[in-house]
This record gives sequence, structure tokens and C-alpha cells, in this order.
Amino acid sequence: MNRKGLIIMMVLFGLASFFGCDKGNKIKPDESRLESFSYSYSGTSRDSIYSYSLNRSENGGAEFVYETLRFQEEGEITVEADAAILDQIRQLYLKHKAYRWNGYNKSNNNVLDGSSFTLSMYFQDGGSLSIHGSNSCPDGYGAFENEVEELIRPLIEKAVDKVNNRRMEKGVSGPLQYVMINFMQHGDSGEDKYEILLSHQREGRKNFDVRIYSVSGEFIEPGKYNYYYDMPDRDIGFDEIQAIVEKHDLIKWYGWDKSAEDYNNSEWFQLSFSFEEGDISAMGTAHPQGYDEFRREILEYIVQMIKDAEEKHSDFRSRDI
Repeated sequence: MNRKGLIIMMVLFGLASFFGCDKGNKIKPDESRLESFSYSYSGTSRDSIYSYSLNRSENGGAEFVYETLRFQEEGEITVEADAAILDQIRQLYLKHKAYRWNGYNKSNNNVLDGSSFTLSMYFQDGGSLSIHGSNSCPDGYGAFENEVEELIRPLIEKAVDKVNNRRMEKGVSGPLQYVMINFMQHGDSGEDKYEILLSHQREGRKNFDVRIYSVSGEFIEPGKYNYYYDMPDRDIGFDEIQAIVEKHDLIKWYGWDKSAEDYNNSEWFQLSFSFEEGDISAMGTAHPQGYDEFRREILEYIVQMIKDAEEKHSDFRSRDI
């Protein structure tokens, strides 16, 4: 063999050694106990930017640390967990042969708005696994991710409940500043739609933005209504709306975000009430206790507000949609 051929063989052998079986956990699984699992995800919405870690603790249990842009001011949210979850994740690591993906780091630059993730695992013997993708992931990764998510979801819910309970205990104070109310019927629930945005009057800004599509005629005659108006605060009646919120104890709805089993045939709602200090927000197709009573009273109030404004202000009228 000539010198050139020998050099080529040496280069190929070196590459094979670098990328082959002896390189980390790319081919062979780590046989030791899983000590830590961490994951971060960045999507296109505020609620889809989060990270978490699950770590064994000295007392034989585990600690789950969750952080999300949704609760940015809370920082890290820590709850206790069962260390058995780490053992279950390790079984998924073996089942899906996740060790093959160690060192994966790819981006799809052809996607402008998408998502990225980073996943890390650390084992008792010092071994590790690291995967990162931006609009890209290894073959078979999706099934692994879904099963891990099933294990982790109850811990995220526990962390979110911890924040919600703390905020419910703290409550809200001061006058009502801003109101957003959406009721959107789907399927068997009907076709009515209400979109309501109310804020305090400010120069150069419309503070009364209400859109209604009434089919049933439950609160207002059937038709399409679109009001966009600079409304005096006294005619909106923030004190009256705040009284309705307090009457129905909506602070207990704080953080509600649940889906009905038959969500395609259930009315979707979204509420946000901002006060001088604190806020109340809730959404979903599953409805909290007292939902129907609150919905009826607040919509009756809004429709009456529209009728009163039509009498008080000659230029207040529905715009064409």
C-alpha cells in the first residue's frame, strides 16, 4: 500500500473511532441510575416558554423545579416528587433507545416561527445525554417526548396549583382597571359569540370595544353588533362590574384552564380582570362552579350598558362588520 492510501485509511479509522460505538452513549445505553432529568421548550406563545428539572434528593425522594414565562415574576417553582418517576423516564430512555440521540444538535433555518427544545439526562456513574433541536428533532423522538410528558404533566399541574393557591390567598385589591370577557359557543352549545374589552377612558384611545354575534337572542336581538367608542368611565360602571366579580367570588377561578371532555360542543370562555393590585384570569371549555349565574348577570349588565349608551350618546351606534 502506498503512502497516500495509508493516510486515507488512518483518517477513516480516526473518524470511525470518533463517531462510533466508543463515543459516549451514542450507541450503548448508560446502565446506571438516572439522577437528573431536565427539559426546556420555547414556542411562539407566552405559555409555551418554560423549563423544568427533576432531581433526586438525599431523602430518597425527588425535587421538581418548574419555571415559565406565564409566571415570570414567580421565578422557580419547586414541588416534591416521587423519585420513581426518574426510574420510569430511564425505562423510556431504554425503550426508545434515546441514547442513540446523544449529541444531537440541529436547526431548521427554513422555519421562521417555530419551536426549540433542549433535553438533558445525568446518570449516577457520571454519564449524560444531551439533545437540542430548533424546528428539528431526531427520528423517533416524538414518541419518547409524548410519554415523558405524560409522566411530567401532573408535576407541572402541581406547580401551577401552588402558584394559583398562593395568589388566591393573596387576592386582589384596589379598583378595577381593565376587563376582558369572551364567550364563544361551538357545536351543540350554540352559535352566540361575545367579545368584550373595557378600560378606563384615556385621551386618544377607544376604551369600549364590544363585538356580539347573537343567534339565540338570549340577551340581545339576533344580529351582529360592533361597538368601538370613547366611553366615559361613569357610563361603563367599573364599580358595578367589580361588585359582580366579588359577588360571584371569581378569585376562586384564578388560573382556571380546563377542557371539557366534549370540548367541541362546549362554550369556550376567557376572562381577565385587572385591578390596581393583582388580577383574575380564567379560561377553558370546562366551566367552574357558578359559571352560568355569572355569565347571565355580566351579559345582562353589558347589554343594558349598551342600551343606556344609545340613549345618552347620539353618536354611539354599532358599526358595520
